[in-house]
Amino acid sequence: MKKYLKALYESFGQVRFYHEAIYQWTGSALAYLLVLATLVSIALAVQLTITIQTFNQQELPHLLQQWPKITLQEGEVIMTVPQPYKITSRSGTTLIYIDTTKNETELGKEKAALLVGKDFVLNKRSDNNVQKTDLSKFKSTTYVMDRAKIENFFTSFTYAPFIALPIILCGQWLMLLAMTIVAGTLSYVVTAYMKEEFDFETRMRIGAVALTPPFIINQLLHIFTTYSMGVWITLILWLLHMYVIILGARAYQSKLDVTA
Repeated sequence: MKKYLKALYESFGQVRFYHEAIYQWTGSALAYLLVLATLVSIALAVQLTITIQTFNQQELPHLLQQWPKITLQEGEVIMTVPQPYKITSRSGTTLIYIDTTKNETELGKEKAALLVGKDFVLNKRSDNNVQKTDLSKFKSTTYVMDRAKIENFFTSFTYAPFIALPIILCGQWLMLLAMTIVAGTLSYVVTAYMKEEFDFETRMRIGAVALTPPFIINQLLHIFTTYSMGVWITLILWLLHMYVIILGARAYQSKLDVTA
């Protein structure tokens, strides 16, 4: 475990480590990938928890102040407040627009993430991406959405990321494993140019180490800035790092041969 934790930061530029990973490690670096996936999953869970807590502390009270009593009865929305009714964020952005007097076409023209009609709900991600939920399918259901239920709904998700941590971890590990297999395959391009020959397990180790810096940087950018480097930039950095790893390991081996 300690060896792999140390390897994470050594992967950013330690030629001795590059030589060790290629010539002294065994297997396909599956344990190394598991350590990397665990750290990334914990970071994601912490970031999601902070986001949820921030929302509950800052946005939720404002949301609850505006929330009317909404009843879904026999597949139709029933409200006692004047319509159209808007629920906004603290910044004034309309989050939910409710008007049971308008049809789907009329309501679809309004600017809001969630549009509620008499017997339907529109989830509007963009003008060209609108998903409809037909409430008429729930004719046998009577459900009341008041402030207490909305508050319980949002606060119940506070620690959901940590409860779902095993699922997040499994997903991250499988993704990293798939990416490493791809890297092992792509390494033939790099090694053909450098005239090096390795078995596939060694290629996977090289791929795992080469993947680490761009993957960590991309995850940190996503967590702290919501920016992503994109597939092509990540792939180019990945291939360049493979080249640097093999070059560094070769130089380190030459140094060992001289001192032997």
